[in-house]
Amino acid sequence: MERRNAGTPERRKTGNFNLMVRVPMRFSAMKQPVSNVAERARVAAAMNALAHQRRVAIFEILRNAADGLPYGALLERGGLSLSTLNDHLGPMRAAGLVVTRRKGHEVIYRLAP
Repeated sequence: MERRNAGTPERRKTGNFNLMVRVPMRFSAMKQPVSNVAERARVAAAMNALAHQRRVAIFEILRNAADGLPYGALLERGGLSLSTLNDHLGPMRAAGLVVTRRKGHEVIYRLAP
């Protein structure tokens, strides 16, 4: 395969149709490159934590709740079972996307500042 310039479209045959894709040669389109290794690891962990559609849905629910939501309200709005919600909130908390605070007996979840 011949080498192409950055941004040159390439035709690929997939199934019964031709797919036109751009093949970037480098990541020069990034506006502000991540400078240090620790910051890159943090960004990678956050992206990995959002790599599931249910986690993205939870993220959207929490984004629309300015003061956060109690666990029970998050269960209702998300339409998930208790164990499924726990399984998805764990990686999001570990990546630093979600923080919790206690209010009496309730645990309030909100997006990290």
